[in-house]
Amino acid sequence: MKHESQNINIINSYNIKNTKLLIFFTYLSITSAFTQVPENFKYQALARDKFGNILVNKNVSIKISLIRDNTEGTCVYDEVHYAFTNQYGLINLNIGSGVVIKGSFAEIDWSAGPYFLKIEMDADNKDNFQFMGISQLLSVPFALHAKTADSVKNGYIPDADNDPKNEIQDLAIKGSVLSISKSNTINLSELTSKWDTTVNGITYTRGIVGIGTANPKRNLQVKDVIRLEPRNSSPGNPSEGDIYMDGNSHTLKVYDGTNWQDCW
Repeated sequence: MKHESQNINIINSYNIKNTKLLIFFTYLSITSAFTQVPENFKYQALARDKFGNILVNKNVSIKISLIRDNTEGTCVYDEVHYAFTNQYGLINLNIGSGVVIKGSFAEIDWSAGPYFLKIEMDADNKDNFQFMGISQLLSVPFALHAKTADSVKNGYIPDADNDPKNEIQDLAIKGSVLSISKSNTINLSELTSKWDTTVNGITYTRGIVGIGTANPKRNLQVKDVIRLEPRNSSPGNPSEGDIYMDGNSHTLKVYDGTNWQDCW
């Protein structure tokens, strides 16, 4: 029996508008046993709320979709897992063993890729799934791909050209760029969030922030409209410069250090 194992480390964070959930993809592990082909592969994730707090010992629903060609391509397979986070907030799934919504995992032609893994999560188990992110499967699950091979001899895929050297690839890292010869490169710095997580939320102290603009001139610059949800009472313990929308008078209020003043 020939075994091949590959661990792919993925650490992504997403700033998601109008959602209460963040999910961090910790790793995807694919194990191949060519003599006994599995009909699934393992996936592990760490679930957090919008403040970065880990969702511990909580029922969550995870929707898995396999998308072919590109991130907007054809969905060939959908399934839902009803999972329970452990004391560390981890979720362990076997992709291919969930409740099937669309397609057949066993009939996926892995040689027809590339394929992308789309993740959605519902922390309340009300079928209200929020998009968490989508990442390319950079390595095809080898045992599953092997199922589609034209010929397999004694558990091995034969080398058609009998040259044992032309399959060798070199893995190299220069600065934050990881590359493999005859293939792709990836900038590891892009996998690290520029936002910091604190007990009160998320912060950014590395410069100015632009929303809807690539050339901000102030600490926070927003192109288009900002919406403040009205409130019926003034905030407690205000500080000079605090602003809120008064839902009773329908006016914008600013605190001058002593009193709340109408902005118009």
